[in-house]
Amino acid sequence: MFAKGIIGRIVALTALVSGSVVITSATGAQAAPEPLCLSNSAANRATAGDGGAKALDRTLVALRRSGKSQAEIDRTLFAEEGLRLVSTPTPRTATPMSSESIVSVPAPSIYRDTCTSKYYAIATWKFSSLTSLKSDGGCTTTCNVGGYDVFAISFSRNVSSVSGYSSTAWGASSTFPSFSLTMVSGGTDGVAARAQDRLCGGSGCGALDYNMYNGQIVYSINTPGCGELQAFSEYTHTWSTAQITGIGVGIDSISVSWNPTDKGWDKGSQPSNVVRPC
Repeated sequence: MFAKGIIGRIVALTALVSGSVVITSATGAQAAPEPLCLSNSAANRATAGDGGAKALDRTLVALRRSGKSQAEIDRTLFAEEGLRLVSTPTPRTATPMSSESIVSVPAPSIYRDTCTSKYYAIATWKFSSLTSLKSDGGCTTTCNVGGYDVFAISFSRNVSSVSGYSSTAWGASSTFPSFSLTMVSGGTDGVAARAQDRLCGGSGCGALDYNMYNGQIVYSINTPGCGELQAFSEYTHTWSTAQITGIGVGIDSISVSWNPTDKGWDKGSQPSNVVRPC
């Protein structure tokens, strides 16, 4: 059984990074233009049962699939949705194991909705080697790659109230379109998502592709509560005969187990910068 906890705690103050101010507090936060906050999008986020998580998930999938950079996405979210980034990723310094090097798991980003005052924590992953994934799958048509893969996000403390969450994955090409993951172990300290990863390994099913090559979790926070808040995430990958046997999310903790243990690995992100809602 593998259990991963948060890799250190980062206490971040307002800093100047690459010519832009990294804001870690909502105090005095710039508000979105009033017409934007009166839009249907903002109104839907204010009343949706999931806090607008699914709608924001769909918006982000479209932006990422269009090839926009993270900086472009952040600018679009503020200009068109009123979501202001209140955390920034911290670079990962540890050298990953070779088996883990085929996936990138950046530190999550935390946004404050300047229209509804909700917060959104967004965690992503992206693979970089279809060749390695083809080796894991070992098929020339379409096949399952081991048991479920799991992606999870965890917080450094409980939030006061969670609105909802959503998770989507998609392939490197059009062979595998976007699809929703099953949410499990959700609570005010984080949430996990799982899905059966599949490989198209030959021309009989289209271009070489992997259905979970890209993905994300959107976690909608209705009321974050006071006190420092950070988020981190973790991706778990299995192959061959491995099956997931347990999934748990707690404060500063993501725990995923599988059997046999030599047919899988997991990779965690660095924590987000500290956010101080009040």
